Amino acid sequence: MHLHPLVTSVKCNSFSQKVLKGALPLRAGLAKVVRVSLRVFILIVMGASRCAHAQNAPAPAFSLSWEVPAECASAPDTKALLGAAAGAARVVIKPVDLRWRLSVTFIAPMNGERTVDTDTCADATQAALLLLQLGARGQLSMPPL
Repeated sequence: MHLHPLVTSVKCNSFSQKVLKGALPLRAGLAKVVRVSLRVFILIVMGASRCAHAQNAPAPAFSLSWEVPAECASAPDTKALLGAAAGAARVVIKPVDLRWRLSVTFIAPMNGERTVDTDTCADATQAALLLLQLGARGQLSMPPL
C-alpha cells in the first residue's frame, strides 16, 4: 500500500482498505470532496457542541457592592436572596444626623437609584433587601416617588 509522504500509519475498516488497495478506486476529485465534506461536518459538530455548552452555562451571578457600617448587617448571599437573577447594584447605608440613609443604585437589569431615610440601620438593611429583590427582577419602577 502506497501512502502519502505525510501519512505514517493508517487504521482502516474493510471498505477503506479496499479503496486503498485499489479494489474500489476513487477519483482524486471525489476524494477531495469527501475530505472537504468531512472537515465541514467536523466544524459543524464542534460549533453545535459549543453552542449547546454556551446555552447550558449558568447565568452570571448578581454583582452586589455592599457599603454598610460594621454595626449593620453583613452583605447578603445574593444567590439565596435573588435566585438566578443577573444584574448589578450598589448598596450604601450611612448615618446622617440621627437617622440612617440607604441608597440603592441599580446598574443592571435597569439603571436607577432609590434613597430611603430610616430610624435604624436594621430598617435600612431590610429596605435594601426588599429593593434588591424588586429591582433584580425588573419590578421596581425607577421614576422618582
